[in-house]
Amino acid sequence: MWGNFHFKTFDGDVYQFQGTCEYNLVSECQMPVQGFSVHVKRSQSHGNPQITRVLVTIGDMAIVLTKKLIMINEEIIKPPYYLAGVLLENNAIYTKLYAKLGLSVMWNREDAVMVELDTKYSNNTCGLCGDFNGIPIYNEFLAEARLTGSVEFGNKQRIHGPNDGCEDPYEEDEADQDTVDKCQK
Repeated sequence: MWGNFHFKTFDGDVYQFQGTCEYNLVSECQMPVQGFSVHVKRSQSHGNPQITRVLVTIGDMAIVLTKKLIMINEEIIKPPYYLAGVLLENNAIYTKLYAKLGLSVMWNREDAVMVELDTKYSNNTCGLCGDFNGIPIYNEFLAEARLTGSVEFGNKQRIHGPNDGCEDPYEEDEADQDTVDKCQK
């Protein structure tokens, strides 16, 4: 995900989704026990989208990345840091996380997060990055023989918190948009 609400799935679909809540970017979905998840919290800053927090969960380890600090299980750590198969690094531009289980996350601490997965997770993921099945559109934007839009797909990935205070974006109905266009002429 990068810039002005752009996303690219593991299968190559590029789409825009203007959600500013907390969302599941990617997680392991087909296993009885979820091995990992990557959630992102987005907000607007001076009219520009910005990622304010990245939460990576690996087993029982919760890693929170913010612009100013990194926490593991609510304890502030200083990178470089290695624990239980997870390496965290910081440089002038990126915060990077590498996990032995086949996950890497790179965040520019502004508006872009890149996730790479081992191919063993093929057809075993869900979230804004898609299902990693090698087939663009299928399952992400085509469900039950019905084409879905990026807003509907994105809203399904929302992580609902008790006090999140944000609203889902909505897709404008094309008929409503035509009416607006005619009224403006």
